[in-house]
Amino acid sequence: MVKVTVVVLLAAFLSFPVAGPERKVEGNVITSERDPTVRIILPTSVQYLGAERWVLYDMADCELHAFVEADPQKWIQRLYWVQFEGYLPTRPELKHTYDSPRHPASLASTSMWTTGYERRTPRRHKGPTSSTS
Repeated sequence: MVKVTVVVLLAAFLSFPVAGPERKVEGNVITSERDPTVRIILPTSVQYLGAERWVLYDMADCELHAFVEADPQKWIQRLYWVQFEGYLPTRPELKHTYDSPRHPASLASTSMWTTGYERRTPRRHKGPTSSTS
């Protein structure tokens, strides 16, 4: 039973070949060499948490970079989620349709789809020994 499970899991991973993150991060700066070629500078107070890259629904290459700003007690005050997505070359029939007037943007003569949200949440935690969250 264990041997069959291992083979099945290996086959699942082999069907979605994804390299590590393509974009480079140095401190508070993300540099992308393509799709799009861009340099994103975040506030100097952020801490980089890391990146993840995956294939979404066997159609898109996704890459996420996460940064946070924390207070002195290490409570997260802000989360910065920077995500790059593009259709896989194996799916040339797929195209994005940007038909919402709320999100179009242009950066270096390239049309972009941007989304930004700000959410405030009440501070429920009273400390590390609190049971309320």
